[in-house]
Amino acid sequence: MIMQEIEDMEQNFWDELYEIEPEHFGTGESEFAIKCSEVMKECKVNRVLDIGCGYGRDSIFFGTQGFNVFALDYSHKALSILNRRISASPLKKNVVPIQYDICKGMPFDDGYFDAVYSFLLFPVGFSETEIEYIFSEIYRVLQHNGLFLACVRTGKEVSSFFDEKYIRSKLKMFHINTLNARNISVGRYHFNVIEIFSRRTA
Repeated sequence: MIMQEIEDMEQNFWDELYEIEPEHFGTGESEFAIKCSEVMKECKVNRVLDIGCGYGRDSIFFGTQGFNVFALDYSHKALSILNRRISASPLKKNVVPIQYDICKGMPFDDGYFDAVYSFLLFPVGFSETEIEYIFSEIYRVLQHNGLFLACVRTGKEVSSFFDEKYIRSKLKMFHINTLNARNISVGRYHFNVIEIFSRRTA
């Protein structure tokens, strides 16, 4: 009962935020999405899972680049914004919004995706146990050599454990091509991040 109340509070927070400010994190695709699109094209990616997609600015961009995108988020309001944006667009054919709590797993078969993408989903709001489980689910739904591309926040203000050492230890089942530490601007915010470019190897 307590866990359900916490989950409802979390969902209500994001729903209320996007109700007040539908473009809270800015407009247009992120710089990270542009980088990842080039990587995915080189690797001949087709099916992409965007976890924590929010109102879908990167999902929409990936759709315009010809990828088939499954856009997953916990917030009903965020996905209603995304649905509205693609409803009268050809993108409706290749961008599929899905409301789901990834802490309960991912509703897809093993090896279903060529790439899993995440922008600023981790680590805020997740426990260490939840992150480990989500990483295992990402591994499960990726095909062999599938890409895991993520931009994650770092620093003591967001987590006491989520740093480069932790990331490397929890992604041992992946081959990490690069980890790039950067400072980025998102809307009116500035974040310290690590950009992860990796792939499933077994």
